[in-house]
Order: sequence, then C-alpha cells, then structure tokens
Amino acid sequence: IAGSQRIISEKKIDIIICDLVLGKEDGLDVVKWCRENSYNIPFILMTAYASSATALESVKLGVVDYITKPFDMDHLATMVREVITSRKNEDSEFYTELDEIKGKSNAIKNVKKYIMDVAKTDSTILITGESGTGKELVARAVHRLSHRALKPFKTINCSAIPYDLLESELFGYKRGAFTGASYDKKGIFELANGGSIFLDEIGEMPLFLQSKLLRVIP
Repeated sequence: IAGSQRIISEKKIDIIICDLVLGKEDGLDVVKWCRENSYNIPFILMTAYASSATALESVKLGVVDYITKPFDMDHLATMVREVITSRKNEDSEFYTELDEIKGKSNAIKNVKKYIMDVAKTDSTILITGESGTGKELVARAVHRLSHRALKPFKTINCSAIPYDLLESELFGYKRGAFTGASYDKKGIFELANGGSIFLDEIGEMPLFLQSKLLRVIP
C-alpha cells in the first residue's frame, strides 16, 4: 500500500484497478487513503468473493465497480472504457457549468463533484467556509445544475439587514398587517417559488427568526 500511495502522489492517475486482498492488507485501505487525501480517482475492485458489508463500504467510498475473479480481459477493458468516458463527461460538465469556480486541485475537483451530487436532490444544503471562499458561487452552481435551473435564484445576506426588517424580507406581509403596511409585499420565499434561495450568514439571524425558518425549510 505504501508503494501505491507514493505513485498516486507523484503521478496523474485516471483509474485504479485494485485487488480487494493485498496479501495481509486490504484493498479498501487504498481507497480510503485516496479519499482522505482528496484523490477522487475511480476504482474498480477485483475480488474472488465479496461480503455484503464489504460491498456496502466500497459503495460509500465511491468504488465504481467490482469484477469477480477469474475475469475476462475484454470485459475488464469495457469497464475501464466506460469509467473513463463517464469521467470525461463529468469533467466536461464541470467546465461548462462550474467555470466560475477556479482551480484544478483535487480538493476543488471534489467540491465540484459534491456540487454535481447534491444538485440532483431537493435537500436543504449547508455551505460552510471562510469569508471570500465562494459560498455563493457554490450555491449558484448547485442551482444551475438542478432541475430548478430555469426558476429564480434569490440571495439575501442575513447579517446586513436589521432583524426587524429581515422577517418582512423573508416572508413578506399583507397590506394593513401593521401600521405603515400600505401595500402587499412578497417575501423572498414567495419570489423564489420553485427555485432556490441562498441565505448568506444565516448564523447571524436572530434565533426567533431561525425558529420560523424551521416551519418553511424541510
């Protein structure tokens, strides 16, 4: 395993075909090491047998396929071609949809892969990072790659608006709801109906408003 780690660190690797049993060592340890060190390299595992527990763990680690020994070399070659083609297609999508997120490091590639994965869901997403790291870029990329792409994308900075106005910006109000409410106002949730909302600096939002958000955000 130490030798493979050195090669992976020094070379550009497109795909790894690895035996599940490496003497006294475990092939999954190679996969784990790659993931822990941000090497998002596709793996095909070779095995004479595989338990359901091993199969489940390999899926969680992102192993793309298994091949059972003894195997046909033509079948393995087909698997490799399919994985490489799929990876090239993913890279192409990265460049067209994620071009605002700069960088070629393995860490950036992993971020882009996560964006692609979560964009396929309707889940509420927590994006964390220091100021200036591009959290809004990530949110916009998720929106563009989702089925909501043709719907509105709305953003609001929760720390930049006084808390007494923030509730109105989020949820709107009806005419006559309070003194001075001379017209109906749509909140950001209604304006973004069917689309996406990026709540920047949500940790700065007053707790009483956060509790109201829980009624809106699943």
